[in-house]
Amino acid sequence: MPKGKNVQTLDEIDKRILRCLREDAHLTTQEIADRVGLSQTPCWSRIKRLEETGVIAGYVALLDPEKVGRPLSVIIEINLDQHDDEKIETFSRHLAQLPEHLANISEVSTWPVSAGAIGTVATRHSHPAFRNLRYIYTRITNY
Repeated sequence: MPKGKNVQTLDEIDKRILRCLREDAHLTTQEIADRVGLSQTPCWSRIKRLEETGVIAGYVALLDPEKVGRPLSVIIEINLDQHDDEKIETFSRHLAQLPEHLANISEVSTWPVSAGAIGTVATRHSHPAFRNLRYIYTRITNY
């Protein structure tokens, strides 16, 4: 791995600590220490260093989509025939005109790819989601 100025050097114990935290961020320092073969204080020091240097950027809760009313996730692909700034800006303005039809959609994320963008849509109900997606698809493809 190339070493830039923001890349941290991690030894095997650091990597094992990170694996433990990725699997269960609720583990106590003692539980992590037991799993990686350290005593509690050196383990705590390593975790603090990983936090302070930004290797650990934060802790999050993983939500059950069904229990929060978003049981369906749909991945859609959007292809643009051109990728210049003006076309992308015009397309973004076009999407911004569709909010009333996105009432059941909680999140849209995009990732640029060579052919356009891929979006993830999480929604409350499958039927409204597909009606919304059909509408969006029709509006986008007729754009």
